[in-house]
Amino acid sequence: MFFKKAVIDENTRLQYAREIDNLIGQGKSKEAHAKTKELEKLDKDAAGYFMSYFYYMGEIERENPREALKRIEGYIKRVPGDGNAYLMLGNIQQYFDDDERSAAAYEKAVELGNTTALTLLAGIYYIHANDFRNQAAGTMNPMQYADCNGKAISLYIRCLELYNKAFQANKKHLEDADWQAYGRSADMMYIMSLNGELKKISKADLNRVSALSIGASVISGKANAQEQLYWRNQAVAVTAQMEEAGFGTMAEYFRASFCLYDCGKKKQEMLLNAKYHMDRAKELSASLNTEQKKNYPSDFNDVLQMYDKMNRQLGKAMQNRLRGGELPRLALDYLPDRVPGIEENKTFADYLARVKNGEAVTEQKASDTGKKKGLFGKFF
Repeated sequence: MFFKKAVIDENTRLQYAREIDNLIGQGKSKEAHAKTKELEKLDKDAAGYFMSYFYYMGEIERENPREALKRIEGYIKRVPGDGNAYLMLGNIQQYFDDDERSAAAYEKAVELGNTTALTLLAGIYYIHANDFRNQAAGTMNPMQYADCNGKAISLYIRCLELYNKAFQANKKHLEDADWQAYGRSADMMYIMSLNGELKKISKADLNRVSALSIGASVISGKANAQEQLYWRNQAVAVTAQMEEAGFGTMAEYFRASFCLYDCGKKKQEMLLNAKYHMDRAKELSASLNTEQKKNYPSDFNDVLQMYDKMNRQLGKAMQNRLRGGELPRLALDYLPDRVPGIEENKTFADYLARVKNGEAVTEQKASDTGKKKGLFGKFF
């Protein structure tokens, strides 16, 4: 004889869920656990979400990730439309280092409208995009290079989409590491477009099911100025969001970065822009917290080293341009309604005045001698 699992009606389930959630929010774990056990007697799978929480967090119940996984899977079968459940499933799969299943769970959470999963999913994709990018850089095999680079490009694009959605949902949800990953993704897409590395992506070439949602029609080449401008404008938009969210110093480092890429592609005048951004980053750095002040010189050392290199090569030419009346074309690097004036950057304005007075200004080295931590976006 087979017994059917007890199932309560939806209104009752939701009432229990609200009560338990409120108790947890008030820090009343014992009361929440007792209420969950009460629900469990009525409908075991309906209680699975909260039992999974208690097992995963080690609150009241002994920490047991495998039991947490079992309970949340049972709950999802019972309530398949709960985005929070897929978020928890993704978190538990992260505990087991299963990025594939974790990403699939986060994708489902995003599909169901859960905004917290956006940055978690983007973080997984960003790490794997870097891995594929590094594999592409480390091979001499053209087919392997194309395969790895194609996957990296697809995942960087997905990162940009997810982080933008997270920003639109609530810009406060993005933390420093999220903004760095967001900026690096935009940065990588622009430099790859300048290098002619963006080719048409075929969905058939992708192994990751979660990457198949990407509109894979990216085409670029060294002579494709229109496509390169598209990715530069994407980077400009990302830095505008960054600054709006209160990460102005970081935004200036990224602006300096893509100006230095331009400079390296025979646009020497863009060193003026890079200089402006480096100086503005210095001024804004006074508002950084203690951890940021400690980490940023390392996090952005690749940008600092690139600036030092360009400044050694073109610094004198830059000063000559300034003496001749040329100024940074800041409209290229900011949204139209947010272009700052030269005088708003006191450090740069002072430098400009000294140069125009005929001084041969020698700049202090911006970078340290450490490893280029940001190379290929690898800085976690």
